[in-house]
Amino acid sequence: MHKKLTLRQHKISIIGAGRLGSALARHLHKIGNSPFSLISNNSDWLEKLSSDCHPVNISKSVDDLHRESSLIFLCVPDQALPGLIQKLAQILFFDWQNTVIVHCSGANTAQILAPLARLGAATAAIHPIQTFPTLNEGSERFSGIYWGVEANHVLLKSIKELVHDLGGIPIQIPAQAKALYHLACVVSSNYLVTLVSLSSEILAGCGLPKEDAFKMMAPLIRGTLESLTWQTPEQALTGPVARGDVTTIKTHLGELEEQLPHLLPVYKSLAAETLRVAVRKGTVSASESANLMKILTESEIQDSRNA
Repeated sequence: MHKKLTLRQHKISIIGAGRLGSALARHLHKIGNSPFSLISNNSDWLEKLSSDCHPVNISKSVDDLHRESSLIFLCVPDQALPGLIQKLAQILFFDWQNTVIVHCSGANTAQILAPLARLGAATAAIHPIQTFPTLNEGSERFSGIYWGVEANHVLLKSIKELVHDLGGIPIQIPAQAKALYHLACVVSSNYLVTLVSLSSEILAGCGLPKEDAFKMMAPLIRGTLESLTWQTPEQALTGPVARGDVTTIKTHLGELEEQLPHLLPVYKSLAAETLRVAVRKGTVSASESANLMKILTESEIQDSRNA
């Protein structure tokens, strides 16, 4: 069974109608595969979401999972997965032998679904490499994105076909690499937000409101992201570290030490990592790199002495 896994073969249930689950429900409806049922502990939101994607039934309880469900997406937070899986495994008289269950966690492997696999369900992990910042995200968030997929060799081809049906691009992630994969996603998304926040904080030192600071930086951020769509990080890198501009870097360190000392460790760490990129780019020589690293290291030592 499960030789070919396409959306139209299944009655689809989504458990967890948070930001991802809600967007997925809308997406399925838009591509002609409205979810058969939605389960979430937020009944008020379920009522609103159901008007967007028209499921057959909605419920707050996992016990009400429709017995005709044959493809189940688990879209709950990572920490809620183990408890949810245990509840599902306790449902009596469910046809697990003809059910496919996928969780959408980036951090957990498919192994977490083992209790359901032992009951006969086909299990896998699929994770959209995309951010869903609000409950109101639409189908466009899924257009052409990559999905990290993990499944056994019997199911892998079918899971990739499922991702293609969703309009995505599957990329296989070995179970042992799942933590590193998720870390890369966090650095690319979450820490970019943090960097923009830090930039706004620094510009506030110029007397600018934070909202104006972001407006100023937005074209620069978009331009950098655009460069990264057709260049390697090494090719896209510009700025004082890429030029080996010691004077400017010393000025930055001095300003931070005087006005925003709590940001010194962040700047130095980022500068050191950027220096590695600059060396690979070939715009900073070995001697220049050593000199810059010495400046950053010495300032770290001085900070520790002053602590």
